[in-house]
Amino acid sequence: MRALSFSCLVALAACGGAHEVDLTIEAGPAIDAATLASVKSLEIAVLGAEPGSVRYPIAKQLTDGKTTWIYKSKVDAPLQFEVVARGDNRKLVASGKSKVLTPGGSAVSDTITLGLTPPNPTKRRLGQSCAGGIDTCESGFCVDGVCCNSACEGACFTCNGSTPGTCTPSLPGPSPRKACVVDNMNLCGLDGSCDGAGSCRQAPLGKVCTQPTCAAGIFTASATCDGAGTCGAPTTRDCTPYACNAMNSACATICTSASGCAPSITCASGSCGKVTLGGRCFSNSTCQNAQCVDGYCCDTTCTDGCMSCKEPGKEGTCSNVAAGGDDPHKKCVDEGRGSCGKTGKCDGAAGCALYVAGFACGAAACSDDLTTVTGPRLCAGDGTPCPEAVTTACAPYVCSKDGSPGCEVSCGECTFYEASNSPPFSASCGAGTTCADRCLATEARYVCQ
Repeated sequence: MRALSFSCLVALAACGGAHEVDLTIEAGPAIDAATLASVKSLEIAVLGAEPGSVRYPIAKQLTDGKTTWIYKSKVDAPLQFEVVARGDNRKLVASGKSKVLTPGGSAVSDTITLGLTPPNPTKRRLGQSCAGGIDTCESGFCVDGVCCNSACEGACFTCNGSTPGTCTPSLPGPSPRKACVVDNMNLCGLDGSCDGAGSCRQAPLGKVCTQPTCAAGIFTASATCDGAGTCGAPTTRDCTPYACNAMNSACATICTSASGCAPSITCASGSCGKVTLGGRCFSNSTCQNAQCVDGYCCDTTCTDGCMSCKEPGKEGTCSNVAAGGDDPHKKCVDEGRGSCGKTGKCDGAAGCALYVAGFACGAAACSDDLTTVTGPRLCAGDGTPCPEAVTTACAPYVCSKDGSPGCEVSCGECTFYEASNSPPFSASCGAGTTCADRCLATEARYVCQ
């Protein structure tokens, strides 16, 4: 089929208190007789101040290559005309727009050229799977493999998280776009993961950034990151009554001779004496203060959940377990992905970590009769139970079971269909409704009503 072109010439004149827009539609020289004969109607959409549409039969009027349509405007405000030519079974032949015209006291004219309209791929709704450059989403955005409500830019945002189709911060962990870099020059800098709030994460609080050493009987503990990109200053302690161990990495905990003890201290039965605060221990009797906790002589009994005496760089001091760490006292238990409660990890503030806000604790599902969609259910992030699922009626549509449960939004797109497929997706309509044609260029789809 050759390219089809039209020229739309608009003339303006006042008539009976209204402003008439005289639209002449003329077939261009590229159209052949067969193409001209295939055009059965023009659908003209009025955009701007007086939105509306009309289907204009032109089977006979266009036989001479042109036709005229008169529009009476009630206002002196900008208008624009959009024309769609259709053939048998509503098949799209050509389309295009005029310039923006303002009815008034002077004549307005315009010439536009419309070419053959290529097939439009079936548009997909939010949350449906897509492939960028191949499938077309109603929203215009195919992101992370699903149709998205926005461009969803940023290393730590995703459109395919707990609520597919909605751009939200990704959960803590790997970047969904693999765009978070690792700062190889700073162990406490960016660690290549996301922080759960939409940004690339600095190395978490408590990450070891320098290794422990021991020299001349003085132990220098490992230093840890402060969570803001800085490696903290390490603490030191005297190994007395012991000396440094043979690898100079820690204080010794046993001795075989006087060389394993601090100066002037004798090794007796493998021991140099009671261990001071922060030293390694095996029982309460090993420590000067009789409190051996988590393998270290500790400043308190340190029995609360997510508290520990062995946090790197803080050995011997009862401290909060770093966020994401395991509770050494087993008081934080995983209550299950559907609970919105505890995850079994620590939150870094002496509490149990909770499933984060937006975490899906229940998937969306269609009813058996496809009239409603229930869910999804999302955690609030405050430990409250997974909420009751909200059920939404899909009428006049039905629920879709295409892998992203939700209500359909149309019963078909206006594209090139064979004669036997018009409209193509009437099964998307609920009981008692029909699939109606709204295939003007301004709303190019079928709708249930």
